[in-house]
Amino acid sequence: MFQMVIPNQAPRDDAGIENGHFGLKRKRLKSGKGQEPFLFFDFLSFVLCFGNIKFGKHLSSSFVYPDRQGFWLQHNPKNNLLTLLAANRQVYDEARRVLYSLNSFIFEVSDQIPVFLIGIGQENAAFLQSVRWMNGPWHAENQIDSIRQYLTRSEEEHIWNDEKSYLSLFARLVNKPLDYVIAHHNHHLVRLDSDCVPSRGYRVRYRMQAIFGEADGEVSETIGTEGTISFEVYKCPREYDFKTYQYIIDSK
Repeated sequence: MFQMVIPNQAPRDDAGIENGHFGLKRKRLKSGKGQEPFLFFDFLSFVLCFGNIKFGKHLSSSFVYPDRQGFWLQHNPKNNLLTLLAANRQVYDEARRVLYSLNSFIFEVSDQIPVFLIGIGQENAAFLQSVRWMNGPWHAENQIDSIRQYLTRSEEEHIWNDEKSYLSLFARLVNKPLDYVIAHHNHHLVRLDSDCVPSRGYRVRYRMQAIFGEADGEVSETIGTEGTISFEVYKCPREYDFKTYQYIIDSK
């Protein structure tokens, strides 16, 4: 088994990509003198298209030592195919579109999805076309349309910068009333590069086991690979009202 870390930040000075659907560009490149040209998109599809990427039930977390400097949003061992995403901005932009739009992301436990979405960030989440989970009333159905409303509720407020938007998504995922989640859920997650991190937030690395190429409960012999996907985010304890014995939306 090797570690595979989903990228969640573009190289520095990333101009950003507008939310919504997009067309993948097919670039014709030459691999060497006298050799036939090939399509860069086809190469990326061969490397990064697994069909299904399925996350297991277990979610582990560890505290990140606070003296670590910089964002450290991404760690790529030398045997990680996704390392190519950090090669330069052009490769990153092409590759992330392939990775997030042409794979179906499947979760055995739906409450892991906020970790995934906060981890990959708003721009990458806009590329998602298929997100499914294997428990609850929407078992195994593609729920990207219902999720997207929480990702793009408004330009000013979304799950990456607004506590209530985050909790609204979580309530949808666990199939509980929003008022119940607001009163009882004890934290929300924030990206490391966010400009709205509560002072009491602390850095946590989440790890999830995944199968790349899983289909109908079995791993494809040709592309099936087990790996570990990890995200580093801020875990922010929510404000607690000792008079009502409930959590409340942070007023700050």
